[in-house]
Amino acid sequence: MGIFGVTLYYILFNLSMIYTSASSGALIQGFGPVFIAIMAAIFLKERLSIKEISGIVLSVIGVIMVGFIAEVHNDALNSFLGNWLMIGAIVAWGAYTILSKKIAEIDALTVTCISTVIGTALLFPAVVFELWHKPFPVITTNGWWAIIYLGVVPSAFSFFLYNKAMDQLTASEIGVFTNIDPVAGAIIAVIFLSEDINFWQIAGTVLVLAGIWLSTHKSKSAVSG
Repeated sequence: MGIFGVTLYYILFNLSMIYTSASSGALIQGFGPVFIAIMAAIFLKERLSIKEISGIVLSVIGVIMVGFIAEVHNDALNSFLGNWLMIGAIVAWGAYTILSKKIAEIDALTVTCISTVIGTALLFPAVVFELWHKPFPVITTNGWWAIIYLGVVPSAFSFFLYNKAMDQLTASEIGVFTNIDPVAGAIIAVIFLSEDINFWQIAGTVLVLAGIWLSTHKSKSAVSG
């Protein structure tokens, strides 16, 4: 889990952002639930119902709509390479999800701690390679606060919640929820960066939420029943 979910995922994701546009990256990330559903069917023997498949399709269409509305960047260094790197990142995250589901009975905090420590330790060779013959980057005070926030909230805390959810939902259902990422990004951009929002963003968000509801409604009904 440390290798796939931390080391490989973050290396491939960050390299992808160097070569391709953010909109393309968000678009490709929208296919994450498809990879997770396929891997769950193969390795976990999860069976997808028509409702779950329909929910996945709806949410992926919604992500495509959200991804395509972003401003197109024509200055991408190498979109072909960047897009393939992002696909690699999604596959790595799918592997992390499957492995996490296989050991869902183990305490989520313990799993998150051990896998994060291992994954972080394995990032050091990549750091040495990247900074070889280069000065260590100068980081401002605001930069350090941003790094602390990234380490605590979207990394440690979110990894813990993700692993904790594995005990309650199937890997396929978890995958569908990841489609909230680009939607949340668009909403945050509107609130904090004063970016405009248009019809396609709103429609895509509705489809994503509808897909999540359709994919998880059956399990929620079963629990309440």
